[in-house]
Amino acid sequence: MIPSFALRSAVIAALMSVTASHAGTVTVITSFPKELTATYKAAFEKANPDIKIEILNKSTVAGIAFVRETAAGQRPDVFWASAPDAFEVLKRDNLLVAAPDVDNKAIPAKIGNYP
Repeated sequence: MIPSFALRSAVIAALMSVTASHAGTVTVITSFPKELTATYKAAFEKANPDIKIEILNKSTVAGIAFVRETAAGQRPDVFWASAPDAFEVLKRDNLLVAAPDVDNKAIPAKIGNYP
């Protein structure tokens, strides 16, 4: 299991990576329940009042299918899931975009067997 601090840091880093190019709305697709995501959404929007977060709740499998079926440029900005294999599938299908401007020392370079 990913420590909650690492998870929080990863989510915040992912959101921050899109803020520079998204003064408006950042779309997040996730299978996490609203009770969890609402806290992150509220905190982020409070710290960044010019940016709104749109949460799309889907199961991980449905989220992957949604990303596959959505045209480039229309896909969600952030894919937030706890299943490492979901990211393997997205990577294999060339559906991940690098975020070179994200440099958060609190996030370990490797979590479990995943880089």
